[in-house]
Amino acid sequence: MPSESSEPPALSSPPRLICTQADCINLLKIELDQSPGQAGSYQIDIEADGRRGHCEITLPVPKCGEPAAHCDGTFPIMAIENGACEKPAKDQALFPIGIGAAPNELVVRVRRDKKLIAERRVKPKYTVVQPNGPKCEPTCHSGNVTISLAPARGK
Repeated sequence: MPSESSEPPALSSPPRLICTQADCINLLKIELDQSPGQAGSYQIDIEADGRRGHCEITLPVPKCGEPAAHCDGTFPIMAIENGACEKPAKDQALFPIGIGAAPNELVVRVRRDKKLIAERRVKPKYTVVQPNGPKCEPTCHSGNVTISLAPARGK
């Protein structure tokens, strides 16, 4: 009578890695810390890795259904409005800016009514995002920085 082995049969080749096809993008969210915001016309300029982005926002924001911001640049850039039009004018603040990039360092300049109110150089920290698993492409980076619009001390 042949003996039965409790060991699994040997595999002839290692298992294949199967990856899904989910995609991701690099994203840096820039929070502009000013609450509540002062009424005025704001210009936000961002420079990173030789590329530029620009957003214009007016506070208080227009009624819901009308665009509250306009952005353009040499990298993907957008204002994240998040229902700002639903808040009373006295409670509105500048909303975050999102860029489709993951720069090591960037410069953010904020003007209100054409007067420079903040200029900051920041080095964001990122989280690695791999939607298809750790051994599958793509690999993207997601980060968040906060830019204080409070006047610098000592000035």
